[in-house]
Amino acid sequence: MGICLVSYATERYKDIYESKLKPSAGKYWRGAVSHISVTDKCTWLKATQLKPQIILDALMEHDTVLYLDSDAVIQDERINDIAGVVGDSPLACVFLNRAHWYYNISDTLIEPLTGTLYFTKEAIPFVRKWAEESLKGNKPDGEVFAECLLNTDIAAFQLPLKWAYIKDLPDGRKGGIPCHDPIVVHHQASRTRRHND
Repeated sequence: MGICLVSYATERYKDIYESKLKPSAGKYWRGAVSHISVTDKCTWLKATQLKPQIILDALMEHDTVLYLDSDAVIQDERINDIAGVVGDSPLACVFLNRAHWYYNISDTLIEPLTGTLYFTKEAIPFVRKWAEESLKGNKPDGEVFAECLLNTDIAAFQLPLKWAYIKDLPDGRKGGIPCHDPIVVHHQASRTRRHND
């Protein structure tokens, strides 16, 4: 059936999708696209916690899902090569070395990023667990994703940084790891607006 590109945004952040992911996906992505509009009756945190359920729902209908946050901008047609890059792995993401990225040598965390994710049907039990755990507490999707990765037998394929390059740090500086040929650029746009949540 091919790969379905999945994203979502609340109505409040719909303009981000309209200006970032939608036009770049229309230009470069050759597969199916599923964009979900979510009610605004939730905080930024609660909206992030919906991500695994949206991915799980998509996996029930499609063999493979490529999830991109709605503020992502696809740079070129290399996006269509992801299955070949990932191979037989049921799950793929970028792992970020925070010490280098944030110019903070004392930060030893290697963080799995959830702005670009790849799943096959074999990852359904993992995604289901991620969805269940996300709704239990007050942690954003990324923290729960990292915890679930520590407690699964599924080995995540490590995508190169160019699959989820973050445009800049919260203070506006460029991240400490150069990337000259990104495939997907993330703008973390919702984080700049969430102070009202």
